[in-house]
Amino acid sequence: MNSILKTLCLRPHKNGLIFVHEIRRIVPVVYLNQVRQYNSQHRVVILPEIPKDSAETNPILCKYTSKTFPKFSETSERNCFFGLGKSLLEFEVEVLQFEERCMQGIMDFDELFGPIEAAKCQFEGVWSSVNLLLLVSDILESDRFRKMHDRAKRALSTRIDSRVIFDHLTRMRDSHLEKAFLKPHEEQMVNRYLIELKHQGFEGVETKYEELHGNWLKKLSKTVAEFNYRMENNAQRYQHTIMNPQIVKDFPMDLLKAMAHDSTQPSKGPWTVSFHPYIYKQFLAYCPDRQLRYGAYFANISRGSKSIDFHNATHIHVREIRQHRLDMAGCLGYKNYMEMSMDTKMADSVESVLALIKNLSGKAKQGQETELEEMQSYANSRAFEGDIDVFDIEYFRRKQRRTILGMSDEDLSEYFPLPKVLDGIFSLCSQLFDVEFCEVDGEGGWNPDVKLFAVRDLKSDQILGHFYLDAYLREEKGYAGGDHGWYIPLRSRSKMGPSSPLGAVVFSLPPPNVGKPSLLTFFEVKEVLNKFGMALQHILCENEYSDLGGRTALEWDVVDFVGEFMSQLIHNPQVIRSLSGHWSRNEPIQDEVVQHLCTTIKHHMAGYDLCEELFLSDFDIAYHSDQSESYADVCENLRKQYLLLPQVDGDTAPLYYTDLIGGEKSAGKFASIWSKMLAADAFSAIEEVPNYENENILDNPDVKAITKKFRSTFLATGSSRPSAETFRNFRGRDPSHEALLVSLGLKKVNQPHIRSQSAAGDDE
Repeated sequence: MNSILKTLCLRPHKNGLIFVHEIRRIVPVVYLNQVRQYNSQHRVVILPEIPKDSAETNPILCKYTSKTFPKFSETSERNCFFGLGKSLLEFEVEVLQFEERCMQGIMDFDELFGPIEAAKCQFEGVWSSVNLLLLVSDILESDRFRKMHDRAKRALSTRIDSRVIFDHLTRMRDSHLEKAFLKPHEEQMVNRYLIELKHQGFEGVETKYEELHGNWLKKLSKTVAEFNYRMENNAQRYQHTIMNPQIVKDFPMDLLKAMAHDSTQPSKGPWTVSFHPYIYKQFLAYCPDRQLRYGAYFANISRGSKSIDFHNATHIHVREIRQHRLDMAGCLGYKNYMEMSMDTKMADSVESVLALIKNLSGKAKQGQETELEEMQSYANSRAFEGDIDVFDIEYFRRKQRRTILGMSDEDLSEYFPLPKVLDGIFSLCSQLFDVEFCEVDGEGGWNPDVKLFAVRDLKSDQILGHFYLDAYLREEKGYAGGDHGWYIPLRSRSKMGPSSPLGAVVFSLPPPNVGKPSLLTFFEVKEVLNKFGMALQHILCENEYSDLGGRTALEWDVVDFVGEFMSQLIHNPQVIRSLSGHWSRNEPIQDEVVQHLCTTIKHHMAGYDLCEELFLSDFDIAYHSDQSESYADVCENLRKQYLLLPQVDGDTAPLYYTDLIGGEKSAGKFASIWSKMLAADAFSAIEEVPNYENENILDNPDVKAITKKFRSTFLATGSSRPSAETFRNFRGRDPSHEALLVSLGLKKVNQPHIRSQSAAGDDE
């Protein structure tokens, strides 16, 4: 019997029996045709053949330690399949050893967590690398690896699926409260484990666990899967083909490439409109035919309706998902699902979030009213007849922006060549955060255009980590639009791994063409800044455990905070100038345009956009809290409170709110507003510096002191401390909603009020 079998089958139970349920966790994946069967406690246990791959024979298993890098160019589909299979099995075995140490009552933190940390670093590193290749290349068969992805998620969840682990960590926490022996980051990690274990049903009697897993979670998972399947069918059903080239004559080239039947000849039709998020948004912004805009919009808002497609109707699923989540939360001792979700948020309660929404809504609605009046006047001045509607907003928003700037988005992109933008960001990070980016020669990635960069600390001269940059759109690459990118952590800092931070910054930007570099829109530049902020957050974290590194284990409503903070820099005149210059003449952007980018464009339609977010956040809370009203009535009543434009006939909201009902934003839609509030408040510390707007912030020592503190708090600490505590360490107080209103131009206040309570305090 091999060592894996001994680990799985010969461990004693307190009643003299083996952990049969643990074996059943391990066995579902079989990697080779050969399987071995053993009788154990009158059950047949089928064990998978463990792949014999090693770091020497399989490049995906290579451990990254800042001197060795994954050999992506040498990685095959077979490497990914067997490498991920082996690493997840080894991790599951280590979970059993972790339980063994818990049973032994080990209280030393490193002794208890060290081995599972090393296994987790290896497993997550391989898993992340496979997911990266699935996104940026075509070497993997997607359906096969999506199943492997689900299998890997189950493997990772095994560490929070054990009453043995829960009981021991509870004793560990209680002993620490009686007599402190854990370091702050160790206490934080134990508490995070206990929250996740609590949500798995281990805080309470065994019957609650059985009820949760045998009933509610199964029902919820099945209903959510069916809802998402039907909504995917509804999305795929809509495709509108355009034959008339006059309709698309003003469309940007990247949009034409995405829509054209032959992407190598984007100027030749036909072109297809779909519900791909970027294509749909850009189509509404550029299509001059109002009837076509209405058609696309109506097709979107009628998804899930039984009158449109009875076989893909979702009204029953939306109702059942709501009920199943309530039942699940009740089983765990919560009043509702929204209250349960707050365990993983920085906001301390649902009441705090509702108060924040209330404090923002007044000014946001005033701004929305003014903005819509101005847009209506603008549209009328352009020979538009009648009242503007929801499906007209993106079109006239773009037209208004062009009028304000005196140039189109495409004209402005001539001043943002990617090499200039990257040099500017590298210089910005160097001056503000004391780090240097250096390209690593001879270490390529999965494509010749991919570059690897080292991040060096300028004071210690140490390499802190590395990241790949995959900037350009390719046929085989995932596409989310040029104004959306990804930062993918591949390895986190870990003393037990051991490993150093490694990540990948991925975009779908237009490639260089005929002697012309890649040219970015203003919004794409803002997105690049955002993703570099995430890279800094990951690489500059100083924690010793990967569970507390960078964005890992951050509260959901703080995850986007650092990226949003970095994005704020794009609205500073000196920063814009440092990132820009005409691609051929290198002449600067006109001062008048720069000022508009920092004020008018920054605030353009801010009230309208914020009201949209507030409405969806309030509905999300109501949907997951109060069951006294039907979800349709709740949606209709809240819509009237926040949105001024009338609802289009046939709108089936909230049936098509897929991210709130069947996605990862369930009971967390407010998180984006919370992150923006934190970013605006943190950035206001820079704006409060005397002569901020008149001096070059890159040379201002007061600004440098603030960004240095930002690095030592938010970037260095990661998720090792509660974010509320970290924010107070940075600002000396709790966050204020007023900073967001000021940032959006919805309120004329130089400094937010200092408060002792959370951001959700009473408005003035």
